[in-house]
Amino acid sequence: MAVPDFQAFMRPILEKIDDGNPHRLSELYQRLAAFFALTPEDLEELLPSGKQAKYHNRILWAKFHLDRAGLLTTPARGVLQITELGRDFLRRYPQHIGMRELQTVPA
Repeated sequence: MAVPDFQAFMRPILEKIDDGNPHRLSELYQRLAAFFALTPEDLEELLPSGKQAKYHNRILWAKFHLDRAGLLTTPARGVLQITELGRDFLRRYPQHIGMRELQTVPA
């Protein structure tokens, strides 16, 4: 399987941290790789720049947009925690969370 686009990671990230506890980003990398059944080759695929793994890049973009929308916080470097708004989004959007859904968050 190819590495999904960053929007495909949004809902799974929130699902994996839905217990309300802080979670290390390194832990999420492993859990999401298993969730998407990615191969070692998928995980090693680099961006065209050759400077970063495509897999890590996609997760970081998903994290950026979720954080910016207020669905998660980063209480420490490399640590994520879901917010009440993030939990609400999981209930409100049971199938998919992407950029269109994030646009419903008041500015």
